[in-house]
Amino acid sequence: MLGNDLWANANWVNTNSPTPKLTKASDNISFSQESAEQFPSEIRWNDSSFTYTAPTDKSIRVIVKLPSQFIPYVVSSDGKRFNKSNSSLRIELGQGDSINVGGTRTITMNDYGNYPQGKRFKHLDRFRKKIAGKLMFFNHFRQLDIGRRPMATQVAMTVPLFSFTSCGVSYSLDWDKFAQERNIAKGAFNGEWGYSRPDNPTNGVAGLYEGASIVELNWGNLIDSQGCSCPSGYEKDEDGNCIPLEEEESSWWLLAIIAAVATFGIIG
Repeated sequence: MLGNDLWANANWVNTNSPTPKLTKASDNISFSQESAEQFPSEIRWNDSSFTYTAPTDKSIRVIVKLPSQFIPYVVSSDGKRFNKSNSSLRIELGQGDSINVGGTRTITMNDYGNYPQGKRFKHLDRFRKKIAGKLMFFNHFRQLDIGRRPMATQVAMTVPLFSFTSCGVSYSLDWDKFAQERNIAKGAFNGEWGYSRPDNPTNGVAGLYEGASIVELNWGNLIDSQGCSCPSGYEKDEDGNCIPLEEEESSWWLLAIIAAVATFGIIG
């Protein structure tokens, strides 16, 4: 299989050799088999774009370093997270797979002002960390707090795009999910995104700051393809295509206990 062999045996590209850095809005480059030796090591994904497609019968690996807050939102079209690391993405590109970095879109973020997000439910967070994958009841009770919140101001935020395929499975940075789970607030500076500020201007009313403007790529060598290994959460069917693994069904009694504990915590 390609997976372990590709990571173990393929040598890294010599990082001491000069490699392109895409830094201008005009730097829109798409590499093909004829120029496969040229790979960028850095991309300013806010104002440039890059596309690479692995040639027929070839494979290549690449480690992509995105700003850490965004990595958990890199998911497949089936909603499965690519990996559990918050530092980088280790991607295998088999024949026909591609990676796309850059381009922009606008998402709508909610601004609740200075409302103390999440403090009412700290006791639920402790249980949530202990019981992974059993969040449906917690999410229900968290919705009860929405009625106490002030009306949100909706803010347009400009964000860059990121997507790729690995062994035929499509992944992308799901900005819609990010907007649902995260809020924006004036005065909340995390070094990666927020309202435009004089010392850290963004593309539009809100967007990514300079500290999150660079995507780093560390490429391996282009090698002959020996097939591909399905990403985590997938398995091959009879035709050799990657399909989602069936998730184990949760026991009704365990979920009932979780609901009872959550309810007791809220009432108490």
